[in-house]
Amino acid sequence: MSCTRALQAVLALGTFFLIAPQRAHATVAACGNATLSATASCVFVTTEQCATQCVPTTVVTACAAQLYTGCDGQCVESTTTACTETCAPVCTSECTTTQTSSSPPSSRGLCMSECQQGCNTSCDGSADQGHCRASCAHNCDEKCERHCSDDDTTVTCASKCNTVCTGSCSAKSTSQCQIDCQAVGFGACETTVVQQCTERCNTNGGGIYCDGQFLNTTNLDACAAELASKLKINVDLTLRGSVKAVVKGTGCSMAPTASESVPFGAMVLFAIVLGAGYLRRRATAIL
Repeated sequence: MSCTRALQAVLALGTFFLIAPQRAHATVAACGNATLSATASCVFVTTEQCATQCVPTTVVTACAAQLYTGCDGQCVESTTTACTETCAPVCTSECTTTQTSSSPPSSRGLCMSECQQGCNTSCDGSADQGHCRASCAHNCDEKCERHCSDDDTTVTCASKCNTVCTGSCSAKSTSQCQIDCQAVGFGACETTVVQQCTERCNTNGGGIYCDGQFLNTTNLDACAAELASKLKINVDLTLRGSVKAVVKGTGCSMAPTASESVPFGAMVLFAIVLGAGYLRRRATAIL
C-alpha cells in the first residue's frame, strides 16, 4: 500500500458513492457476475461492518449469478410466435412513449422491462419469492445482454422491438427452468457464500455491497473499475487503507485480523521509536 493511499485512509471521514442517472443494466464479471442496474446504490464497507453483514439474505444476488452458470446448460433457449406476438405491441407502446424523451430507451432496457414483468408473474405464487425473483432477474439480464444492446437508443422502435422480443422471449423460455434448477442449490450456495463473504471481508479489507447485496469478488479494485466503466457507479475504496498488526513474542508480525487495527500514522510513529531505540543501543555499544 502506498503512503498516499494510507494517508487517504487515515484522513477519510466516510465512504462515498456516486450513481449515474442513466437507465442501464449489466452483468459485472469482476463483481462475481452480479446483475446490477445503473441506479443501484453501491458502497464500500470496512472489514468489521462487512463481516457482520455476511448473512443469507445479503448473498442472494451472488448465488443467483453463481447458480445461473451451472443451470444454463440444462435450460434450452427458444422463441415462439405466440411470445413474439404478445411482446411486440407492448414493446412498441413503451418504446414510442419514451423514444422522444431526453433519454430514449435502448433495446436492452426495453428487454429488461418486458422480461421482468414476466418474472413478477412467474414468482407471485412462489414459496420463496426472493430466490425466485433473483433467479429470474439474472436470467433476464443474461439473455437480454446476449441479444440486445445499450447502444441503439437512436434506432427506430420497429427495428428495436424485433431485437427486444428475441431477447425477452428467449429469457421467458428459460426462466422457469432456471428458477426450478436454482431452487435446488440455493440453500447450499448461501451457506458457502456467507463463509466466503466473511473470509473476503477480512482478506480484502472490506467489501462492496450494492442495494444491500454482497458482491462476491476476489479483487475489489477490478470490481470497482468495472462498476465505473459499465454502469458509471463510482465506489470509493480509500477506507480499505487501515493496516492490521499482531505482536507475537518479541517480534512484530504484520498480519490481518478482524479484531486489531493500527492506523498508518501510528504505525509510522511506532517505527520511528523503534528506529531511535536501535540507534541509541548501537551508539552505546560503540562507546
